[in-house]
Amino acid sequence: MVYKIICSRLIILHYTLLDFIAERSLEVINCTTEEGQRRYLELFGVQKLEALLKRTSTPNLVFFFSKDFIISKTIAQRLLQQVNERARRLITGFLALSLTTRKKVSLSRFLGIDTKTMRRGILELVQSFSLAKNRVRRSGGGRKSKEHQYPGFSDKLERLTEDHLAGDPMSDKRWVRKNLTYFKQKLIQLGIKASCSTIRKYLRKRKIFLKSNKKTLSAQQHPDRDIQFQQIARLKKAFLKSGRPVISIDTKKKEKIGLFARAGRLWKKVADKVWDHDFPNLAKGKVVPFGIYDLKYNKGYVYCGTSSETPQFIVEMIVKWWKEIGRHLYPNQKNLLILCDAGGANGYRRHGWKYELQNQLAAVYQLKVTVCHYPPGASKWNPIEHRLFSFISINWAGQPLTSLEKMLELINTTTTKAGLTVQGYIVEHKYEKGKKYPPEQMSQFPIKPMQILPQWNYTLLPQ
Repeated sequence: MVYKIICSRLIILHYTLLDFIAERSLEVINCTTEEGQRRYLELFGVQKLEALLKRTSTPNLVFFFSKDFIISKTIAQRLLQQVNERARRLITGFLALSLTTRKKVSLSRFLGIDTKTMRRGILELVQSFSLAKNRVRRSGGGRKSKEHQYPGFSDKLERLTEDHLAGDPMSDKRWVRKNLTYFKQKLIQLGIKASCSTIRKYLRKRKIFLKSNKKTLSAQQHPDRDIQFQQIARLKKAFLKSGRPVISIDTKKKEKIGLFARAGRLWKKVADKVWDHDFPNLAKGKVVPFGIYDLKYNKGYVYCGTSSETPQFIVEMIVKWWKEIGRHLYPNQKNLLILCDAGGANGYRRHGWKYELQNQLAAVYQLKVTVCHYPPGASKWNPIEHRLFSFISINWAGQPLTSLEKMLELINTTTTKAGLTVQGYIVEHKYEKGKKYPPEQMSQFPIKPMQILPQWNYTLLPQ
């Protein structure tokens, strides 16, 4: 008989003398299964099985007590999960009563039970020690409390924290000015050894917990905030209902190109190695991602500029979108609604923004361009933030932007279940920063402010 034992990638052949005399037959034993380990135990014994499994790092699935007593690891673990700590201790002690020291260690590893627990179970069985039915352990067990070790411990700790305790006398809010290590050192000076965990338990009894800051307080809101939200909602609804284009624009956070750490994690075997500091001289360049989001078609367009964020750059990207995409999606339309933030290069106080928008878009393509600015501090309500930029950030989370091509690829592959599609473009044209626009130029082209909040709502008319 020839035994071909398969255990992980190791193959062992066992021969007998009869194999070379009589006709041979082959038996395959797969020791990675419970049936294979049972068969191997019958043929070679437990010591050879343990040696084989240890050499191949294969888990032991059966345990051999005698020729007729073999238990399954799956069934044993299922049994131990159904009983309490006391029964678990007695069961393992009963199984280990007749075993040698070496086999007891093997049994503890097999069952996942500590040898101390096994010894306590054996003592309870041998000494006929019995507990009350409603108890799992003997009374008085466990570590002594600090009050028992150091009489007056709570009073001493309370006196220490009293001078450093602050709070609101009209509510339950309390906090401590010092950290736990400070109180631990003070207790050592008084001859008391207490860990930071013990001090933390004492503070929790007094309803003092670790708390972090919460961003719940908003800055002072503009008095016309709600009126502007209502105005934007009315205009947006009217434009979409009549089939006129509505776009939301904004500039995403500037990104450095190179091996820089990014927030987020990816499923992979080896983590990407990146620079430990975000020094500008380590970057291959900086990108200004300007986005346009089409509310009707749920499409996004991101123009990655390698220069500066200026009014001229923003308007030229809007013109590029209208020339190549917008006027084909909305043929014969002469109205355009732009939703944007109140600050930045497209802020409502920027003369250059209005000047470039009038001269490059409204006048050239004979469009009535209506602009609505979200109130200061309300940029999160701009649709492009939560419908486009947030999904781009999720898509490239944890991935260093090593090149413009990779950045563009991650932008183009951004999709959602709602049907969002994104197209990215690289813009390498250089834009002059700090270009001056005299206020006198504003009177040279027609601009029609609205009656409701004219500083935030206006229409640029074609000349």
